[in-house]
Amino acid sequence: MPSDILTELGLRDSPGTELPTALRHVLDRALEIIARALASEEDGDEGRAFVQEVERCRAAFADVRDVQTLESITQSCFAVCVDALARAEKRRRAKTLELNGLFVMVRDAVATIGGYNRTFSNSIGETAQRFDAMSRIGDIRKLKEALATEVTALKQMAVERQQTWQTTVAGFETRLQELELQLVETQHEASLDPLTGVANRRTFDRVCQKWLQTSGKQFVIVMVDLDDFKSINDTFGHPIGDKALIAVADALTTAVRSDDLVARLGGDEFVVLAAGMNLRMAESRMRTVLAELTKSECLPDGDVKLTLSCGIAEASAGDTKESLLKRADQALLDAKKYGKNRVAVRAASFIRDLRKR
Repeated sequence: MPSDILTELGLRDSPGTELPTALRHVLDRALEIIARALASEEDGDEGRAFVQEVERCRAAFADVRDVQTLESITQSCFAVCVDALARAEKRRRAKTLELNGLFVMVRDAVATIGGYNRTFSNSIGETAQRFDAMSRIGDIRKLKEALATEVTALKQMAVERQQTWQTTVAGFETRLQELELQLVETQHEASLDPLTGVANRRTFDRVCQKWLQTSGKQFVIVMVDLDDFKSINDTFGHPIGDKALIAVADALTTAVRSDDLVARLGGDEFVVLAAGMNLRMAESRMRTVLAELTKSECLPDGDVKLTLSCGIAEASAGDTKESLLKRADQALLDAKKYGKNRVAVRAASFIRDLRKR
């Protein structure tokens, strides 16, 4: 009878140790976010190795069916996570705070559920002992009363156990959602220039490299300098200089399409990546930007206008990021040499050779 009651209530066969599906989902989701975040940050063999270790931990978690095994796996997984976090902090990577929160959440979830299971299992063990003692009661009436009391207590224990699972997992799901949102926000902020709100150098490097590696992708790169920026700062002060940079960023952003990229490389230097354009198309677009920017009223002296010098290069077969930037920079120097407030282009060397023939 004791065995039948425990089985009926779902409390037999290592009671309290089964890993609930909801918790399994939370843990898998947390590790998925960690792996994805590391993959977007890390490079090189060592970096990729950390990502692979986290993915292996995730696969191990997927096969676990009881909390005891889960706790053991968590220890080794957390050691990998700590190493990855230390690497991120050393390299001053973004997202280290959020990643640390996710690592700790995984550990806490396992530890908390493990604690609940041990307490619950101990209670079930004590109840089983009392059932065994009841089997020796000779008085049928007293036996029925004792059994009724224990069964009621067991049912209540099962209800409380389920409520505890639900409350605990819901808490971790909320925590996971908050950390994921913070991670996305941090990643977004880390990709932007804090003054102008356009992309930063690191984002430009990543996108430019990706475009170069995309077979058959046509795009141009435009190097942009704000003319006489030092003079603007010296004459009107740095706050006005900042407004001038923001005006340039706004003008460039307005001129490009949603799939293009505007980035600030530093100081008064900007760059534009525009897909599906050739040199002449980009030149025409940038002339429009120059004309619009002269209408800016960010400078106190209305007689002083904002002007830009722009150098354009089109990506071609065999280009690297460095060769493409060099060609655009040479075009930019041409624009400055011929009087500023103008656009210059530089074709790839083999195209220039064809034009000479």
